[in-house]
Amino acid sequence: MPTADSLEPGLRALLRMAALATAMLLPLPALPAEADALWNASGTSGALTAPGREVSQHFSPEAGASIPAGAKVTRINATRRYESNAWLKTELCAVSTGQCVEMHGSSVTTSAFQGLPAAQAFFLRHQVRQWAGSSPPLFIRSSVTVWYRP
Repeated sequence: MPTADSLEPGLRALLRMAALATAMLLPLPALPAEADALWNASGTSGALTAPGREVSQHFSPEAGASIPAGAKVTRINATRRYESNAWLKTELCAVSTGQCVEMHGSSVTTSAFQGLPAAQAFFLRHQVRQWAGSSPPLFIRSSVTVWYRP
């Protein structure tokens, strides 16, 4: 069977045009009437110095952010990075309700906060479960992205 490289240039061009024409006939997925908007915040935690102690990072829209009144959360992504072999428990929480979702690994994307007001603050609560040969202090770099529907 011939490969694309072994075909004559004219035949290659004809095959590309046929593939493009076929792709143009396929229906496009419907786009939502309104796309989600987002706000993002990031920062570094205070020091964790002992197992069992907690440190929280608060995230909210920047002052002057133009989030429409009545805008609702559709999904949230939170990430964390730290340089340590410590076993860390992290939860993403809504300030208004206290509802939390545990992060497994270095990030979480969730719809658990869907319908909550988009202009509210969220926080990450970090706790060292075990140091695993590491030594304190431990600082966590995190970010939160909130997608919302105006």
